[in-house]
Amino acid sequence: KKENTIVLNNLFDFATWHGFTKLRMHTDSTLQVYDALTSSLSYQLCTFETKVCPQFETKETPLEAGARLRCQTQQMKKGSPKPGKKVSTNKTRH
Repeated sequence: KKENTIVLNNLFDFATWHGFTKLRMHTDSTLQVYDALTSSLSYQLCTFETKVCPQFETKETPLEAGARLRCQTQQMKKGSPKPGKKVSTNKTRH
């Protein structure tokens, strides 16, 4: 199945990327490979989001909903939204 291939590609890219992040000493060539892996991982995640995610209907668990509401309540008390946590209602292509 096409979705399975996408998931396997994501897993491979994550595992390889993680291996490179664990290196204690980088050379110019390992940094070049690391940059290429990061780009590949980004592309794979966008592919996953656009082709696999829409095929599944997901719902928040009661625990997740409670945590989200607590976070929103705390942010409203502070008077400022949490940076980087805006929910986009627009579907964009990557």
